[in-house]
Amino acid sequence: MKNPIPPHIFWPGLIIALLLFSVGSQVALVFASRSDQGVQIEEDYYNRALDWDSLQTLRQQSQALGWKVDVNVGDLTEAGERPIVFTIRDRDDKPVQGLRGEVDLKRPSKAGVLSTAPLQAVDGQPGTYRAQAPVTQQGLWDLILRVNRDDTRFLAELRREV
Repeated sequence: MKNPIPPHIFWPGLIIALLLFSVGSQVALVFASRSDQGVQIEEDYYNRALDWDSLQTLRQQSQALGWKVDVNVGDLTEAGERPIVFTIRDRDDKPVQGLRGEVDLKRPSKAGVLSTAPLQAVDGQPGTYRAQAPVTQQGLWDLILRVNRDDTRFLAELRREV
């Protein structure tokens, strides 16, 4: 059987096709690597690494308290924020009152905190605290709740889908 394409056209054509494929795949890889806003750099990583032991201690102390946190992320308001309501109960299922603190919002795919919102107690609902935050995108969000009451510090790290 005779080759329908003459060799003096086939072999240079094959080389040109491979080169075009290589260039095309490299362009696609560059585009894909730049489409997620590039390199994510963790802010203040050195000091955070130095504070790792104290963070682990706080996590263990928070777990020892036995407090339970329920979170409800509301619908997007006209102002471009969502209400985030936290209900905090102790190990005896009683509401924990008198807390002050804030919540940090992060995306699991991004480095660093995107927003920090202060907590405010909800009147008439003991153990319930509210924050307003710009949670505009759907998907997974990390909510890092840091509260204190007198000398008691509590940390809760929650992941929710909005």
